[in-house]
Amino acid sequence: QHREHDIDILEFTDVNYAEVKFRREDNDLVIFGYHDNDSVKMKYFYSHEDYQFDRLVFADRSLSRNELREQGMALFGTAGNDNIIDWGYNSVINADIGDDIIEAGKGDDTLIGGAGNDTLKGSYGSDTYIFSKGHGQDVIYEDSDTQHREHDIDILEFTDVNYAEVKFRREDNDLVIFGY
Repeated sequence: QHREHDIDILEFTDVNYAEVKFRREDNDLVIFGYHDNDSVKMKYFYSHEDYQFDRLVFADRSLSRNELREQGMALFGTAGNDNIIDWGYNSVINADIGDDIIEAGKGDDTLIGGAGNDTLKGSYGSDTYIFSKGHGQDVIYEDSDTQHREHDIDILEFTDVNYAEVKFRREDNDLVIFGY
């Protein structure tokens, strides 16, 4: 009942922002990767604003929840089959190894399936899909807002593939890129 006056701060006194990684587990946010694989799990973070912090404080910088939402978080998967859903803005989502499902929301997101046969779902905004050799057979579902479609520019980026290695074919209404 007094939520408007409460300010919740999560402070890492001896950790720099670049040292941490973020992972979504169901409705929980896990902040990990610093020191000897220490981690903090924020229960129900994605279920309602009441479970979110107002500010993240690191040794080298401080971010409000809104600043983090605007700049986006780098979310990481595990070596298993992950289902990563992020409806925030401007996120970088790296699913890592496994047959993963990534669903990005609004904003200019970067989706990296990694090794395995992944399903990548972009949404509104200018999304970038990054592929490398050995990333498996991935499927992209891109959803655009017809009102803003002319401003959304989605990019397929192949990091270690030459154009001469790539082949294209049409299957019904789908474009299949293969051969690399």
